[in-house]
Amino acid sequence: MNQDSSLILGIVGAVIVLFSIVLFFWGRKEASDDNESLSERTGTQHDVKVFLDGDSSNYGPGSLKMGAGIGAAIGFALIILAVVLTVVGA
Repeated sequence: MNQDSSLILGIVGAVIVLFSIVLFFWGRKEASDDNESLSERTGTQHDVKVFLDGDSSNYGPGSLKMGAGIGAAIGFALIILAVVLTVVGA
């Protein structure tokens, strides 16, 4: 593998890490939107039911944050692999 290939691998890893950061903050915003008080909610009667029941059955925020963690781990692994291949000169 030449240095150009290692550089491309590192760039792909960095893009994945950046995308994972965006996903994490998106999931965090979704979770905070679920925890708003009833007076701050804008929407339908379904919002009232979800607020009173306390169970939104919305797995989106947790899934986004978990996916962001997995993506960040893969991205960092690609960056480390690119650095190792550059140093070794493989």
